Amino acid sequence: MDPRFQNHLDEFLLARSSAPLLWARWSLSTREKGSWQIRFRRGVQPADDLAIPPVVIPEDLTQPVILKVQEQLTVRILESEPPEAFWRAETIKSVVIAPIVHQVEQVVVVGFTDEAEARQSSTSVEQLAKKLLQELQELRRVQETESLLGVPTAPAHLQDARHGLINLAHEVARCLGADGAKIYLVRRANQGPVLWRAANTAPEGAPQPVPFSPDRGLADYVISEKTWLLIPSCGPVSESKPSEGVRQEGRNGRGDRVVVYARIGSEIDPEAPPLITDEEESILTYPLETDEQITGAVSVWRRRPQEGQSAPAPFDETLDVTSLKDFARHLAAACQRMMQLQKADDQLQETTVLAQSLAGAERLHEGYDAISAGAGRLADAACAVLLHFEPRKDADGYLYQSAIWQMKGLEHALLEDPFLANCSPDSNAWEDIVRESLGERLRPMVFRKLLVERPTAPQGGPPTLALALFDPPRLARSPAYFSDELLEHFSNAFFQAATISLRSHAGDLASRLLDRLAGPPSSSERPELLGPEELLSQAAQLLAETTGADQILVYTGTPHHQQVRQSFPPAPKLQGFRVAPHSKTGQSILKKRPHRELAVGEASSELDLDVLRQITTILGWGSARSWLAYPLQHKGRILGLFKLLTRESGNFLGRDHEEITQQVARHAAWEVYKAARQQALEELLSLINQQVGDVHGNQLGEVLVALLRDWSDRVLFRPDVRVLILARSERSGTLVKAGPDKAILDELESNLDGIAKRFRSGGRHWNNNEAFLNQFAPNGIGVTFNSFAKQGVDGLLCLGDEGKFDEEELEVLREAGRLLSVVLNVERERNDLKVVMGRFRHAALGPIQGMKSAAQDLVEIAQGASVDAMEVRKLSSSVAKEAELLRLWRENQRFYLDDEVKIKRRRLRLWPVVERCYARYRDIVSERDVKYSLNWKAASELRLYLDDAAFDVALSNLLDNAAKYVFHEQRIEVCVEVVKGIVEIWVEDVGHGIDMKAVRRIFQPKERANPDDPFRMISGQGLGLAMAHRIVEAHDGRLTVRSDRYRPGKSEETTPYQVRFTIELPFSI
Repeated sequence: MDPRFQNHLDEFLLARSSAPLLWARWSLSTREKGSWQIRFRRGVQPADDLAIPPVVIPEDLTQPVILKVQEQLTVRILESEPPEAFWRAETIKSVVIAPIVHQVEQVVVVGFTDEAEARQSSTSVEQLAKKLLQELQELRRVQETESLLGVPTAPAHLQDARHGLINLAHEVARCLGADGAKIYLVRRANQGPVLWRAANTAPEGAPQPVPFSPDRGLADYVISEKTWLLIPSCGPVSESKPSEGVRQEGRNGRGDRVVVYARIGSEIDPEAPPLITDEEESILTYPLETDEQITGAVSVWRRRPQEGQSAPAPFDETLDVTSLKDFARHLAAACQRMMQLQKADDQLQETTVLAQSLAGAERLHEGYDAISAGAGRLADAACAVLLHFEPRKDADGYLYQSAIWQMKGLEHALLEDPFLANCSPDSNAWEDIVRESLGERLRPMVFRKLLVERPTAPQGGPPTLALALFDPPRLARSPAYFSDELLEHFSNAFFQAATISLRSHAGDLASRLLDRLAGPPSSSERPELLGPEELLSQAAQLLAETTGADQILVYTGTPHHQQVRQSFPPAPKLQGFRVAPHSKTGQSILKKRPHRELAVGEASSELDLDVLRQITTILGWGSARSWLAYPLQHKGRILGLFKLLTRESGNFLGRDHEEITQQVARHAAWEVYKAARQQALEELLSLINQQVGDVHGNQLGEVLVALLRDWSDRVLFRPDVRVLILARSERSGTLVKAGPDKAILDELESNLDGIAKRFRSGGRHWNNNEAFLNQFAPNGIGVTFNSFAKQGVDGLLCLGDEGKFDEEELEVLREAGRLLSVVLNVERERNDLKVVMGRFRHAALGPIQGMKSAAQDLVEIAQGASVDAMEVRKLSSSVAKEAELLRLWRENQRFYLDDEVKIKRRRLRLWPVVERCYARYRDIVSERDVKYSLNWKAASELRLYLDDAAFDVALSNLLDNAAKYVFHEQRIEVCVEVVKGIVEIWVEDVGHGIDMKAVRRIFQPKERANPDDPFRMISGQGLGLAMAHRIVEAHDGRLTVRSDRYRPGKSEETTPYQVRFTIELPFSI
C-alpha cells in the first residue's frame, strides 16, 4: 500500500476509539474494482477471518451508508502494553461505507463497535474517501506525466506529428483503462462544419468527415453543449436502424441525464459494416478547447465483453473525467502542432502550385485564380475572392474583383456580375465595405476575414491587393472551427508571398507572350515570315487569350485617319470603323498615350459613350465593362492601336492587363515595322519592275519620287515625307533630277561633289550645315548611289520630314538605295548609248554639212550658163576635204566614244581649221538673215600644236550652238586674237541668254539651257558643249562663257543677250 494511503487510514483510525479497523479497495484504473485491503488501528488484532467486509456493497453507491453487520465479527483489542499485555474482545456491530470511485465500487468500509459513533462518523468516512480519491488523482497525474514524457512534443515533420498524436491517444486510452480513443476536430466543408477524425487508436480505413449536427453524434453533442458526456453502458444497438442512429442514455458535466443519438460506423468509415455494431460498452467524451473555444472532442471507450466475460466497469465521472480533462489540453496542443505542420506542408504545396502556375501561365487570370484558390484552401474557406484596388484621379478609388474561388462541391452560385465598389485608399475601411457589400451578394455564405497586402520596400505606398474569405452557411448552433487563427496565419503568409510574386507576373507573362509573337518560322506550320497584317492578327489573338478581353480591335492608318482593320474574335461589321478625332481613341492616338477605363459605366468615365455604344451594338453586347486603348508606336511614330474591350459580364481590365498590352504593343510595333520594311522592299522591287520599265529621263525621276513617297508612307509610316533624287554619270551627265523644289535641286546639283562626300560611307542624317537641305525639310536622311553602284552612277537620295529620323530608317533607305542603283545603272547604260550616238552625230555633222554646201554650189554652177573652171576646182577640193574628214571618223572615234578624250597633236596653221569651220555654217545662218563675220586679228601664219579633227569638232559645236540660239536678223561673230600670250578663239551671237548660275551645268552631258523660244523649236541633246569642253581641256585650254543683256525686250523670251563662248589656248603650245 502506498504510504500516503496508509497515513490517511491510520490517522482516521487513531482518531476514533470505536473504529478498530477498516477495509478499502481502489485502483488507478477505473476499469477494475481493485482488491480489498484491511487496515487495523494500532493495538488491534483480528479474532476472525476478516479478509472482506462482512456486508454486501450496494450498487450505485454515491454517498456514505451505514449497515449493520449480520454475522458476528470480533477483534482483540490490547488493553495494556507488554509484558503485561491484556487483550479484550470486541464485536463489530456496524460499518460505514463511502464511495471512492462509485461507478466501479472502489470504496472504503469502516467497522464500528459502537453503532452511535458509526452514525456520527459517516461524514468523516466520506471525507476519508475524498482524500483517498485525491491521492488517486494525484497518482493519476504522475502516471499521466510519465506517459506524456514518452511522446514527442515538438515534431519536425507532419508524419511525426500524426504518429505522435496516435501515440498520445494510446497513452490516454492506457491511462484511463480504455480499449480505444478517438479525436474529432471541427473543420469547414462545402456545406458547412464537419467533424474530421484526426486520430483513432483502432485500425480503420479512410474516415470521411461527417456534417456536424448538434442533434446527432456524441462528439457533436459535447462540442455543441460545451460539456463532457458519459455513456456508462451502451444499450443494445443491434436492432437500431442506420437512418435513426443509436439512442444512448448518459450523463453530462452539468449532472443532467441526457439522451443522445450516436452515429453508425459507416457514416464515418466507408469500410465499416453498414449496420450498427455493439462493440462499445462505455464511452466518455470530453471537449477540446483551442483559442478559448470548443473546436473538437476526444472520446475514449471500453469494449463490450464477449460471451462469458464480465462487463468492464464504466468510466468514472470524477477520476476519469478529471484525467481526460488534463489530457485534453495536451491533445488539443498536439492537434494544433499536427495542423500547423499539415498547413505548413499545404502552404509549401500551394506555393509550389502557384509557382508552377505563374511559370507556365498563358493567361493572366491563371495567376489570380492560383492565389485565390491557394489562400482559400489553406484557410479552409468556402469561398475566396481576390480583390484589386486602383486609385482614381480624385481621392477615392475602385476595389474590384479579380478572381473568385469556391470550395469543391459548394452548391452556392458564384457572382454573375463581378464585384466593384468605390472606396478610399485607406485599407482599414475595406473590410466593412466587403462585409456589407460583397457579403450581401454572397449570402448565405458568411464573411470571415479580409487579408490585405502588406506593401514592402522599395515599392511602399498603399496596398493594392486584398483577399476576402467566406465560410459556408452557419447552422442554428454552429460550432467554432478548429484553430482558425492558425489557418488564417498560413493563409495570410501564403497571400503575402503570393502578392510579391504577382508583381512580376504580368511582366513575366508578357515576356513569354513575346516569345510566341512572330517566333521563328516552321517549315510545316509557317514556311514564311509573317507580314504586318498577320503579325497584328497574331498579336490580337494572343492578347485576347492572355488578358481575357472579350474583343480586340486593331486600328491602322495615318494618325489622323485610323480605322479598324482587324478584330478578334472576328467582327466583320466593324471592319473599316473609323476613329472619331474627338473620341478618347483618337486622343490616345494623337497624344501617343494609352488610356484605360476600368469601369465604363461609372460617372467618372471619360469615354465618348455614343461611339462606344455603336461598337457594342455591332458586337451584340448590352454594354461594355472595361476599355483599354494602347497606341502602336515605334520611334515616336504611330503605326496603329490595340483596343481591348470586355462585355458587361466580363473581367475588369486592370494595371496588369495594361502592362501586358504595353509590352505586346511595343514588340508588335517593332515586329510590324520590320515586317513592313521587308515586305515593302519586296513591293518596291515589284513596283519598280512594273512601273519603271518603259520610263526614262525626267519622267523616270517623277515616277521614282511618287513611288518612293508611297513606299515611305507604308514602310516608315511617314505620310508627309518629301523625296529628292539626283543621279548622274560621268559620261551621260544627269540621269534623274526630281523633287518638290527645283531651286534646291539646282543648288544640290551645283554642289553635289562636296555634299556627296559627307553622305558617303552608308549615308547619314543631315544637320544645320546643309542649309539648303534644311529648307527642303527640317530633318532628313540621305544616301549616295555610288555607295552601291560601281558603274559610275553618282548622286543623292534624300527623305525629309518634320520628325527626326533614326538609324533604322537610314538602314531602310540604304536598302531602297541599293534597289534604285540597279534601276539607275540601267538608265546610265541607256544614256551612255545615247551619248555615243549623239557624239557620232556631232562628229559627222561638220563634214556632212560642208559636203552639203559644196554640193549645192556645184549644182548651182552646173545649172548656170557659164561654168567657171576655177570655181569648180575649188568646190571639188572642198568636197574632197570633207570626205577625208568622214574617212578619218573611224580613227577619230577615240574621243567620240571613249570616256576619256585622247588627242594626237601636230604643229599646223590655225587659219585653215577656223576658216573651214566658219565656211561650213555660212549658208545655214544666211537663211535667217543673220550677219555672219570672221575677224582675224592674229598673224596669218599662226601655228599651234593641235589635233586637227578634234579641234574641228569643238569649234563646230560652238558655231552650231550659236546658229541655234541666235535671233533672226541678228549677228554671229567669230574672232581669233592673241592676248597676253593666250590665243583666244571666240564665237559670239546675239540671241537667247544663259543663266550664269547654271554655267557649270551646261558643260555636263545631256544638259541644255532650254530657253523658251516662242517662234521655233530648238533641237539638241545637250552633248555639243560638253564635247567641246572636254576637247579644249584635253588641249590644256579653257572654255568660258559670258551672257550679257544686249537691249531690253518685250519679254524674257524675246530679250536679246550677247553670248560669247571663248576658247583659250596657251600660245606656247
